Amino acid sequence: RRRRPVILGNVKNYSNWSAKTTVSWEQTRVRAWMGIPMMVQDRIIGLITLDKFVPDAYSEQDAETAFAFARQAAVAVENAQLHEHQKANLLALRQRARRLASLHRIATVTTSTLERKHFLRDTAELLEELFDVRQCFLALHPQGDHDHVAVVHPPSRNDIAVMFSLENSHMYHGLVVGNRVQVVQAANGPDADPVQR
Repeated sequence: RRRRPVILGNVKNYSNWSAKTTVSWEQTRVRAWMGIPMMVQDRIIGLITLDKFVPDAYSEQDAETAFAFARQAAVAVENAQLHEHQKANLLALRQRARRLASLHRIATVTTSTLERKHFLRDTAELLEELFDVRQCFLALHPQGDHDHVAVVHPPSRNDIAVMFSLENSHMYHGLVVGNRVQVVQAANGPDADPVQR
């Protein structure tokens, strides 16, 4: 409230000191205490506290010296926080630009090739890059009585789309219910029971 240093000559003279501040045996020995606000302009961003086991150890001159240091420290902390914030913003912008570029490349792939195996392979590779995952599995929903067509990137064997059945996959049936896509989360792999989110 005062936005100024506070000096307590002997904390034993304050009846509520022990109940609010004592957390260790060593702190029970504290006598002199000084609190200094860390201010940037009119904002308090932190607090510096000093204590000694000797009563009346701090003077007004000590408080002014500590207050000057606290202001400089507050500016340094604020600058560091701004720097970290700018780094985080820059990283977010780079990630967004990378995702937009990947989405553009996916759109280009989907319109540039009619060969299904190339489309699956290229799209899986781009999705892996877009979401920064270890592996991407991409499967086409079967048409009629045909099996699924799928590709894994990076490929586990040949660079060719394979035909297979997902009839017994709990994950697949959790993802597609009545031709409506749902978001699911499986903790233990593709055959685990899906949990809708």
